[in-house]
Amino acid sequence: MELWLDVSCPWCRGALPVIKRLLEEGAPEAQPVWRPVRLHRLDPAGKAMPKLGVEVLQFNRDRDRPLAPERLNWQHHPQLAHRLLALCRHRPDVDMWALAESVWEANWVNGVEIGNLQALARAVSAPPEVWQQLSHGQGEDLVEADHRRALEIGLDGVPRFYVNGTLVPAWLEVEVVRERLRAACR
Repeated sequence: MELWLDVSCPWCRGALPVIKRLLEEGAPEAQPVWRPVRLHRLDPAGKAMPKLGVEVLQFNRDRDRPLAPERLNWQHHPQLAHRLLALCRHRPDVDMWALAESVWEANWVNGVEIGNLQALARAVSAPPEVWQQLSHGQGEDLVEADHRRALEIGLDGVPRFYVNGTLVPAWLEVEVVRERLRAACR
């Protein structure tokens, strides 16, 4: 089971606790492979934050995940945060749910410059050796491999699961996602 997410996606922020809950309900031992990916290219410097729509703001509020649009003036490139997630995804000493929560919180609530190593390190807790790896450019190959994999499977949006050859959107209502996941796992 692959879990496709993008730190620069506000829908992913709202979907994280739903995704976790569904996995815990259906298969508490299931450990998804975290696949951070930015599907659409973004200037490495980022861009002015587009106005967040009512739908995405409500989606997050409904899941007790409010965004802070007043703090979000700039959409920072997520590559560094994606490298962080990719480097940590197989580490037994890292709780990926807690890490993901802190990364999305830094980006979507606190307005942290997630493309800046020092700013991200102040906002997010990870093992010291991971910060060293990031400072030496490591993890880029992992994120690029994830991007190639996304294209290979026809990923057309996030957040999504990829299970047994089936893409399952994770931003839908809980019951719908639950049913589609069950069908994909059969």
